[in-house]
Amino acid sequence: MQTAIAEEDPGAGTVLELAIPLEDAASKARIGEELRSCVVHALKTKDNRCWRPYNVVRTNMPPFLAKWFPQWREAKKVRRSAASWVCARAGSFETPGTVLAEYARNDPAQRIRRMVSWAVGSYGLVTARDSQLMLPALADPNPHIRSAAVKWFSMTKISPETVVPVLVAGLEDDAMRSDYAAALRAYGPQAKFVVPSLVELSRAPRRDTASVATWALVSIDPEGAGKHFREEGMR
Repeated sequence: MQTAIAEEDPGAGTVLELAIPLEDAASKARIGEELRSCVVHALKTKDNRCWRPYNVVRTNMPPFLAKWFPQWREAKKVRRSAASWVCARAGSFETPGTVLAEYARNDPAQRIRRMVSWAVGSYGLVTARDSQLMLPALADPNPHIRSAAVKWFSMTKISPETVVPVLVAGLEDDAMRSDYAAALRAYGPQAKFVVPSLVELSRAPRRDTASVATWALVSIDPEGAGKHFREEGMR
């Protein structure tokens, strides 16, 4: 468990995924408790100034001496691995959201705070502070991070005045325009103030952009969308 969670070892993770369903109810409960304990322990791992010099010394030792000195994994990597584990199982991993929230809001690494905040969102435990943490991720160069942020806001549906315009701009994102459209649909009537922009995008020359804009528009303002399409048909 520690290897899978703290070291992000895909082999160990696969073994766990395959083994857990084969256990009886009592064993599954014990495994679940151990998994939660491992995650929390990993997320609580503190940065240590001695880590770098220790590893420099160990790396430069003769092999016959180095083998007696245990490997010391960087604290940030341990926390990031645990955050990744939780994110991959957001909503199904039975760790209380309140426990995750503590580390989501206090970890010194922004990326880790963002990842755990996304998992926290799946438990419905969100605050305005979380939205400020997740908002920059909507424009992250990495599409996986953008996707995580879009899903987070789809679940929380907070700060529409700030988030919805970013989602509209995302309809022209070739990597994941449908995800942005789905998030707009999740906001529903809260996104009515961008209807004129969606109407304009529904006339875009690119069919894929026009299609997702229309899809979002129909969900946000069905009556207005119907009127728009009737007017379009009369032209």
